[in-house]
Amino acid sequence: MDNETYNESAGQLRCPRCGGFHLQPINQQVVTGKITDNRRNKGFGCCKGLLGAACLGPFGWLLGLCGMGKTKGKFTDTRQYSNKIVFICMDCGNQFEGDI
Repeated sequence: MDNETYNESAGQLRCPRCGGFHLQPINQQVVTGKITDNRRNKGFGCCKGLLGAACLGPFGWLLGLCGMGKTKGKFTDTRQYSNKIVFICMDCGNQFEGDI
């Protein structure tokens, strides 16, 4: 931390822009990474419908609906969360990082 931001005699942080002591600490969450969603829903199965129609007649087409609505694919979440403390000067609105 530099000397302009920390007043050692008073033990207080100062705003680097205006020199004010009215500071508000804010905890900011930083998110890195991403979500990949390659899932998709299965639909009507033509092969199952044709086999069902050959075995059971016209009602066999309904066998093509078996398994419909299930998802296949992969869902991956590689997000990582970290926190940092940012100070906001209540006098001038400047935001800066600092150590307590």
